[in-house]
Amino acid sequence: MIVPVPVQRSRTSIQDGIIDALAMVGAWWRVLAGRHKPSDMPALSVKVLPAVLLLALAFAVGDILRTSLFLASDSMHNYAHVWYLSDQIFHHGRFPLHISLLDGGSAVTFPYALVPYLAGALTYPIFGNWTVSLLMGIAVTGTVWAAGLARPVMRDPWMILLFLINPFFIDSVFAFQFATVWCALFFFLFVSAFERRRTVLAALLLWLTISSHPMIGSLTSGVYLAIYAGLHRERVRDLVLLLVPVGLALIPIYWMTLSTPAVNEDPAAFVRTTISSIVSRGLWFAAPFVLSWIAPWLRRNYRPVLGVGFASSALRVVLLGGVIGFNRAPSGYWGILHDSSDVYAAFFASPEFQPGMTYRVLEPSEREDGMYRFMRHGAILSNEFFTESTFHRPWNMDQYGCYTAFKRVDFVVVERAWERRLHFNEGDLLNSLVSRAQASIAYTDPRGRFVVYNIQPFVAGQSRPSSLSQCPL
Repeated sequence: MIVPVPVQRSRTSIQDGIIDALAMVGAWWRVLAGRHKPSDMPALSVKVLPAVLLLALAFAVGDILRTSLFLASDSMHNYAHVWYLSDQIFHHGRFPLHISLLDGGSAVTFPYALVPYLAGALTYPIFGNWTVSLLMGIAVTGTVWAAGLARPVMRDPWMILLFLINPFFIDSVFAFQFATVWCALFFFLFVSAFERRRTVLAALLLWLTISSHPMIGSLTSGVYLAIYAGLHRERVRDLVLLLVPVGLALIPIYWMTLSTPAVNEDPAAFVRTTISSIVSRGLWFAAPFVLSWIAPWLRRNYRPVLGVGFASSALRVVLLGGVIGFNRAPSGYWGILHDSSDVYAAFFASPEFQPGMTYRVLEPSEREDGMYRFMRHGAILSNEFFTESTFHRPWNMDQYGCYTAFKRVDFVVVERAWERRLHFNEGDLLNSLVSRAQASIAYTDPRGRFVVYNIQPFVAGQSRPSSLSQCPL
């Protein structure tokens, strides 16, 4: 395909160079887009639609990088783990395996994402919270690039566009599934290295894939290797030589993941969440392989596929971005339109705040930046950030007494936004404890955004169970 490159000449040589460079990049882009233009797309689309993927990628990465704390349903625990690890390394000379400020000190430092968390901790003194946003942006961009290494068809702008508008990929990006995206980046690099018979590099990348997300990484790598072994039986010996050392090196990773309190406290919820995650995230992990397989069909039927992809992705972003509000509306992509604000600043500065005490903080799960700020000010959180650990649910008095006694909760912080979102009865239950003199209101936000309850008298009157399974939940 021949593309004319207009050459600009003026009296300013620097201007000439910039204009000529941009013209050459534009010509290269039109060649790349025009080489495999789908048959059902008009000629003008070569200049317009492939460029949309650049805008989409730039928007996704730019939206994450514009703020040091990106608000999303899965974001804050990443910031919390990286900050805590960095603080322990640089200010206390420790490499902790547990986080003393999470779940009463039971939370593990690396439920996943060992290498990305460590990289974030080592660079945290330079970039602060923004280091986590930066690592997420690198992972998103790197995943798109690595997909092109794993399957050459993914270097085609038309296929990259379909990959980017996959609703499940968008969910991983804007819900800030940090470990998942890093797992995908390492997985695609692993596939590329393994198929090029670079065994040592492939072994390292396989370990990085699974250590970044043991559940997702194990399944996707296992499925890929099983299919590959079935198609290339002559490489079964290579697979065994690869898997044995990697499997042994992963034993500590699996141990840390399975030691996470959230895994054991609500196993039914953990299983449900894991299955849902495997299905949704597995679909976009498989996308480069599926797109490569059906590429000829896609190039004949690109227009309807593109339309369905755009429509489903736009609907998901509108709903989960908090654009439309309704009772219990999902809003996991809160950071697309909203920034973090410290609503607890006055409380932290007041004598009513007591560092070192255990707080249960109830706030909408699409941000949870309040929980992170409590940690930064020395409070101990009664739970982890995972959905399985927060126990947002209705309670009766026996359940609540058993749960708060097991978690040794001293204070409960109830945000009005949380009550408006979920309409559970925990606030009413706490007010009933206040009326019975088993709790007291320790602090009320002057602007009415939250109330802090002291429930130490109530908890002191409970028998502490040895495990959460003994509570009638």
